[in-house]
Amino acid sequence: MCKDSEFSSIIGGMVMIFICVFCIGTSIPGLQVFYDVASLIFMCGIIGGAFLIAYGNDINGLFAYLLTFGRCAPEHIVKIAPVACSFGIWSSLLAGTIGTLIGTINMLSGGMDDWKRLSSGMSVNFLTQFYAVLLALFFYILKHRAERRLNFTAPAPQASGNGE
Repeated sequence: MCKDSEFSSIIGGMVMIFICVFCIGTSIPGLQVFYDVASLIFMCGIIGGAFLIAYGNDINGLFAYLLTFGRCAPEHIVKIAPVACSFGIWSSLLAGTIGTLIGTINMLSGGMDDWKRLSSGMSVNFLTQFYAVLLALFFYILKHRAERRLNFTAPAPQASGNGE
């Protein structure tokens, strides 16, 4: 049986790694252009909300299974994991597209003479697509891993004894 502390320690470790990468990246002058907190919160909010709506009570067990070695997952979680990862891929790409549209509207709402607004809108355009591709890649890796584990744990078909 899964322990909540095991899942909490995994999430805590991921948050610490994210904070370290974020702090290191903001201190390196060339990498500062890749950080837009509003776009990142937007992407995570859309994807997290979509997962909560789609999987509700199973979301804790689903991510515990996907982010660990799957040693403590109920059977229904093992079966929905690849589908949930496909859902993550498509929802991240959809959120990136929505962010691109928001950036385009922001860019064009001030007219073509306001260069500050144009550059701000273009950064939202490209950063949300960048985050979307990174998140889609993350979910693709999780999907591949879940499919391999599902195929590995699937029972072998039994041969019938009557020659068929």
